[in-house]
Amino acid sequence: MRIDYNEFEVSWVYNNNNIKYVSEGIQFATESNGLIYIELFNDNIYERQYVTFEGDLILAHNVDNGEIKISTQGGQLKTIKIPSLKSVSLSNNQKIYILSGEGPSSRLREYTLEGILLKDLSPPQGYSFYRLGQMNEGINVVCRGYQDKADQYGRNDWNFYFDVQKGEWIKESLAY
Repeated sequence: MRIDYNEFEVSWVYNNNNIKYVSEGIQFATESNGLIYIELFNDNIYERQYVTFEGDLILAHNVDNGEIKISTQGGQLKTIKIPSLKSVSLSNNQKIYILSGEGPSSRLREYTLEGILLKDLSPPQGYSFYRLGQMNEGINVVCRGYQDKADQYGRNDWNFYFDVQKGEWIKESLAY
């Protein structure tokens, strides 16, 4: 899909319809995982937005002020404030994952597209959440281990998968 953008609008063709999404401060736009991903910078605020191919806003977030805006199915804009917001991801199965905090007190939260909290997870024992991994059908994160968790070469960033059935983190592989 070809996507054109300038400072004030993003445009593309979807189902033979010309779609335009208008907003100020557009810096970048691309297709990503079946959505339009847009980065904006306006009034010293850096925001990321996810828009449907039909041109409807699904999710917007600002890491600097910890604000997440979710467009509910009823058309309302729900705002969630997350202290120490680090990262936000929208999965293919239409869940929102939010990473916040530092060290052992870091948290991973899973929300519906209606802004309803589903899970509030702590990092695996001896690790802290570092960044979100690929969020498709499951929950994947990169965790940074404490020194005692490093391998023989001193590497301590690991991929973890959350096993919903067991309710625990499964260490998968080194993260790069």
